[in-house]
Amino acid sequence: MHELDTNKLQFKFDLEFSLKTTEDIQQWAIHALEIDSSNELALDICFLSTTDQILDYFKNIDRSNLLINQSRQIIYKKIGNHITHLFNTTLSTEFISHAFQRLLNIAQYIEDDELYSFINHYADEFHLALYECSKYELNEVFPLFLVELKSWVQNYC
Repeated sequence: MHELDTNKLQFKFDLEFSLKTTEDIQQWAIHALEIDSSNELALDICFLSTTDQILDYFKNIDRSNLLINQSRQIIYKKIGNHITHLFNTTLSTEFISHAFQRLLNIAQYIEDDELYSFINHYADEFHLALYECSKYELNEVFPLFLVELKSWVQNYC
């Protein structure tokens, strides 16, 4: 996959899942142009003047034109990087529930049924633990999930 397509896909994903703002992407474009004034994507972004124009630009990128395996690789790496930050953080039950939902949405986004089933299994286990119906304690489920997810992601990267 061409680097331009890779960057577009990453930004599309980041915006759709609120991992970056349009301002973050504009700052990236400004910095990228300082390094390489012919950076095609940075030039495109700099010519977009409003938040809505930037959102529309990335929203209109057709994922079907991109290789699905390449896009999965990119997203698996992003998930892997995100997991690293969660290991040493105390998380609320609400945050964990939200994290499971976001990950399920990501799995649907990249059309990965295996990843979806994997995440769904641990999300169910977490909800069972909330009601003390799991073989795991509530505080065990998410850390176990993170370890397993990190391993799973590394196998696919």
